[in-house]
Amino acid sequence: MRKFEYRPPRRSSSLTVDFLLGGRTLHGQCLNVSDAGIRVTLDAELPSDSTGSLTLHHHQRSLTIEAAVTHLHADTDEVGFSFIFHTPKERERTRLFLASTAEQP
Repeated sequence: MRKFEYRPPRRSSSLTVDFLLGGRTLHGQCLNVSDAGIRVTLDAELPSDSTGSLTLHHHQRSLTIEAAVTHLHADTDEVGFSFIFHTPKERERTRLFLASTAEQP
């Protein structure tokens, strides 16, 4: 039997993103985000098993975190990433950064 897990709530966002994969940088726009992951559109295709550095940009601030592709939506060119947290401090830093982006237009 499959265990059902709730996905953290997502919200729309105007973040821009850069995904660094093997020396190549892909640029994109966030569609929605949660404390666990993000859905974006990118300017180029990438392999479904990709893991790399994802930088989220909001005004003059940015946050870089490791992320893994979890979904490729071929019909819409959308990519789903899960954030990879190595420490509780990384998770909290990401949560605080995302919370601060929600408070500013």
